Amino acid sequence: MMRSSSELTLWPNHLKPLQDELASSWLVRLAHAHGYKSEQLCRILLGRARPMWNRDVDRQLSEELREALRNVTAISAEQLDLLGLTAYQGIVSEQVNANGNSRWILPLGVWHRKRRMSSLMCCPMCLATDAVPYFRRSWRLSFVTVCTKHHVDLIDECPACCSPITPHRVDVGKVGLIPRKNTLVKCASCGYDLRSVVPTKAESKLAAFTRTLNQAVAVGHVDWAGRPGMHSVLFFNGLRSVIKVVLNRDLWTLPIGTEFERHPIATRRRAMQIAASIFNGTPQPLLQFAYRVKARYVDFVDDPRLCPYWLLTQLSGLQRSQHPRRSAVEIAAIADAVERKAGRASPNRARREFGVNLSGPGHSRFRSQVSDEAFEWLVASVDHSISRAHDPSAKLALIQDKVMFGLIRAVGWGSSRLCRVGLDEVEASLPLCGFARGESLWFDAGPLAADCAAARVWWFLNEMRPRIPNSAACGRVFLNTTSGLPLSESAIGARFTKAVRIANLTASIRDMHALKRMP
Repeated sequence: MMRSSSELTLWPNHLKPLQDELASSWLVRLAHAHGYKSEQLCRILLGRARPMWNRDVDRQLSEELREALRNVTAISAEQLDLLGLTAYQGIVSEQVNANGNSRWILPLGVWHRKRRMSSLMCCPMCLATDAVPYFRRSWRLSFVTVCTKHHVDLIDECPACCSPITPHRVDVGKVGLIPRKNTLVKCASCGYDLRSVVPTKAESKLAAFTRTLNQAVAVGHVDWAGRPGMHSVLFFNGLRSVIKVVLNRDLWTLPIGTEFERHPIATRRRAMQIAASIFNGTPQPLLQFAYRVKARYVDFVDDPRLCPYWLLTQLSGLQRSQHPRRSAVEIAAIADAVERKAGRASPNRARREFGVNLSGPGHSRFRSQVSDEAFEWLVASVDHSISRAHDPSAKLALIQDKVMFGLIRAVGWGSSRLCRVGLDEVEASLPLCGFARGESLWFDAGPLAADCAAARVWWFLNEMRPRIPNSAACGRVFLNTTSGLPLSESAIGARFTKAVRIANLTASIRDMHALKRMP
């Protein structure tokens, strides 16, 4: 049965949260100040039917718990808001989830009332020098790995037994400690006093960088990259993009793509040390880092629409170096040089001999060329599929595929042109020839000339296309043989990929663009 908040009265020791105190830390201190265990506090405030410690109470306090705490401690709603990690919303990220994982917030790995992950950090010197020891809210932020006050590394587990730091369980069970003042600084598993830990001195650059990050969290903005008053969310979004590359390209953490918050503190600290050397307000260290680890522009920028502009600006040099704009004269000169040195121009040879990237679709002299033999093998494979097809609709679709592949090869049309071409365009674009002879055109060799491909199209329009349902109502040439609707560009690409795979030509025909015959 849940206890009604109206039954609760003001307690004699209604202590208030300390500066930057974490919700769970304050709740444990409140319980111990009245001689209660943490679980007893939960039952008194909420009743037996509403357990409290089987969830991450630091993320957000429930409305029932907030009301009960206001009644027994006279705490204000503003003070309660500052206890939760959701107060970081709009500061370190756009949203901090009350339930579930969030950017920059360390997950606890809650399992019943235990914690499977070492996600609560602490500074032993802070706990030792505090008049009243308590756990800070910033010790749940993944980018905070050192104490900027004492310049030492934070710890996230008991050095004696390697158990996660769980202050709410220090008084649990028969071996639990009797609730007294400062009990929460003990290890809940072995009773080791965390204040007696001899900490490791923090790296100076990392301490200074962490101080900058803490200041950005405190005021909500940061002066960075020549932009005074930059919103902290924009800054942290850019930092996260760089951290991702540090983890995947420099530290080679496994598995690739693991969220920053799920890495152990040693890995996070090392990643932040590298970030501290990169982030000095100028683009040079960032570009030098990218060149060193051979990172590409797209490794930093998944989506330019979501990446902060200040980071795009600093990465502009990397983008230009990877995707230079070259004139046709320059491309031809490079091709001639590659041919003289290596015998034949190809993107791999240009990259290997001169370190240039010329694999774009506009660089025709460097485009991979499908041989006539490979194309004829593809056509033969389609013919074989036609002969085996029993369903009339499937047979029509395969015949249409052969017509389209011929246009790609001989005329140079791509999937975007094939899906848009109309009946009225065919007469203007393709000469009428060959069809009048009444030739059988779907079992012949692959078309190697434009007139042969045109003849096949006219034969298809007059003999095969009328058999497609509802074809008379559509002005497009190539249709879905079942519904009669125009084929989309993606559908044409999918049918081409399937035909190449059936013919076992994936190594010879890498894409539709390579199938086009070069002039």
